Order: sequence, then C-alpha cells, then structure tokens
Amino acid sequence: MATLTQLQNRVQSTLGLTATGNELTLLTGYLNEGYTDVLTRTRCYVSCGDLSTIANTWKYRTPTSVLFVNEMWTEDSVYGTSPVFERVTSQDIIQARRSQSAITAGLSLYALEGHNMLLIWPTPTTAGTIEYLYGPRPTDMSAGSDTPSFVPAEWHK
Repeated sequence: MATLTQLQNRVQSTLGLTATGNELTLLTGYLNEGYTDVLTRTRCYVSCGDLSTIANTWKYRTPTSVLFVNEMWTEDSVYGTSPVFERVTSQDIIQARRSQSAITAGLSLYALEGHNMLLIWPTPTTAGTIEYLYGPRPTDMSAGSDTPSFVPAEWHK
C-alpha cells in the first residue's frame, strides 16, 4: 500500500519536480483531491448507514462523513410497496410535494442537495428508519506514513 511520501515521490519523479515547502503542501492537496475524486468516481469503498426519520419532516442533514450516497431503502410501512428510493432532483421532490403525484404513483424519492441536505418523498407520517449505502469521506493524508486506505492497494500505482 502506497504511503503519502511514496505518492509524493512518484509524482515528483514523473514530473521532474523537487517540491519543498509550499509546493509540497500544494502537491499534498492535489493528492488528497485525487483520493476523494477516485472514491467518488469509482465508488470502490462503501459503507452502510441509517437515518432516523421524524414524523412530518422531509428535509434532513446528512452527516459530514458522507461523501456520496449509492442507494436508499426502508423497511417502514409508511412507504408502502416502494421501499427502495429513486434518486431525483430537488425540483422533482418539490414538485411531488406540490402535486402529490408521486404518492399516487407509489414512488419513494430522494434528492441530495449540496453535500449535506437530503430531501425525501413522501414525507413520513411516523418516525422510522431509512437505510443507505454511502461512500465515507476520507481523512486527508498529512503524515508521510498516511495511506489512501479506502482505495484498493492495487490501484496505488
């Protein structure tokens, strides 16, 4: 598994650089951006989480540790025959709230807005739980021995 120091050295060698001070800080920042980008694009590391819903509440804050959401579902009866949520835009959620069309179609919808806002439809009428598969936000590598541990070792080349 490649360490931050090894990744820095590989980039410097490939580009013919000798980064020190601010340049090394900038290079480390780029490597951390790349780490997050690889996780987001490949979805190679996924965890399971749950969200406690509140009656009559349709807007929730996602934990800051969530980088992306893959899937959402529930076992709660409030969602009837559609326990798997379909990802849509926030505009779709607002339109469904206005028209009530999604509820008659038997759909369960969710939208993510920014990195911290989750919108769901239909609005739960009782407290419950929504489960989701998500990619955890990695901790930035800063020490030379840090590794991009959420990325499979074979990709550390």
